[in-house]
Amino acid sequence: MKKTLLPLTSVLICIILTSCQPTEPDKSLYPGLPDPLVTDAGKKVRNISTWENTRRDEILNIFTDSVYGRSPQPGAFTSSSSVVSTTSIANGTAERKMVRISLKGPKGTHTFEAPVYLPDQTGKVPVFILIKHRAPI
Repeated sequence: MKKTLLPLTSVLICIILTSCQPTEPDKSLYPGLPDPLVTDAGKKVRNISTWENTRRDEILNIFTDSVYGRSPQPGAFTSSSSVVSTTSIANGTAERKMVRISLKGPKGTHTFEAPVYLPDQTGKVPVFILIKHRAPI
């Protein structure tokens, strides 16, 4: 039995290894993604120096433009804010202020509200400002 088990195991290993060949990713799943190893100028990245001095910065700029966003230039926006409502919370030990913020920039005006939570203390205290994507508590 041991003599037949070794060849059978070898055949199974060969089948598994040959069926696990690397394949090209399906580019139709992610159309428009840039090749990470080709610079914006079309030059292939073939060494560490090209990666560190050129392509890495290009990819970080793509992420900044497409994912993270850029900070606006000083003076590009004007803003105003006003307190819409104040509510006592946490058994009177804190208050929640709903603040309406308006930004005016090159592409128009955008207004949103943000809840600000303030402890009922004097002096330096922590302040919590939340992104309002659901009703505040």
